[in-house]
Amino acid sequence: MKNSLIYVFALFTLNSFAQYEYPSVDDAKIVLESTLAVQLLDEESELDTYANDAVIEVFEENWNLTKVVFLSKAEINALKETGDKTYAYLTHFNARQIDQRSMYIDKQGRSSFIGPGPINSVKHNYTAFTFSFYSYELEIFNKKNKLQSVTEIGFANGELLKIDYLFLCQQLDNLIGSASKDVPAKEYYNVERNIKKNENSKLILLSDFFREKDIKKMDSFYENEYELVDMEKYQDIILSKESGKGYVKIIWSHHHKMYMWTVVNAEDGAVISQMGFGGIKFGKNHDANDIIKAKHLSYITSKMAQKINNKY
Repeated sequence: MKNSLIYVFALFTLNSFAQYEYPSVDDAKIVLESTLAVQLLDEESELDTYANDAVIEVFEENWNLTKVVFLSKAEINALKETGDKTYAYLTHFNARQIDQRSMYIDKQGRSSFIGPGPINSVKHNYTAFTFSFYSYELEIFNKKNKLQSVTEIGFANGELLKIDYLFLCQQLDNLIGSASKDVPAKEYYNVERNIKKNENSKLILLSDFFREKDIKKMDSFYENEYELVDMEKYQDIILSKESGKGYVKIIWSHHHKMYMWTVVNAEDGAVISQMGFGGIKFGKNHDANDIIKAKHLSYITSKMAQKINNKY
């Protein structure tokens, strides 16, 4: 969790979102023919030790598609250097994404965001906002012996808990299992089916995700059954894989380079609703918790919203 990558990206808009990149049939089948090598943290603190214990426990109990081994970053890099095709590599890194803009300022101090700007104006670059995220990337050596990314699972921060590792394992299991059977992406994420699932599920909301003023508005925006819970109960519901419940989780979507919040089926980890980032304020470093607002809950079971927000 020590590496930092910086990207520059264009302004995004609230449409055509995707959750994670859907693997090709060929890539998924290569994964199934390989041993999954999961990168562990270098144990520099007690938290690192806890995280390694958690990821090992989760994958040993829940990963059923292939054999799995747990290796250090150095060990995985050494295997990649030799081009070892017997493994699929699951590695992780910290990253920071920066949205950088330009404005044009003239001698009177007036500004324009449309180039080339007023006569005799000076171009000024500035950072509109930044996001930090944490990522796991699944890679394979393809048929041309080139290291290739299969998919990436993004998180809103790097302090991952056992529930995050379970989510990671479930997403990979669902994506690889489905893609290897040549299930179309539209069927993998079926909006009609997911809306019905949400309507019939109890929505579990972590109190920490919402401001007090939003909590007071929830009844007016979400008409289905829901429950606000503390972190302890939130984790218990997820780890026990309770049926009939869906929980809200904040993720990072690599596909569209933005934070999203999702509703996840607690029983099997399937993502059954997705929403994009809202309420951006320029000139601010945004936290993931800026995303969720009570008014957005109404879109969880909105067919139009979900069809727009969940395209691959």
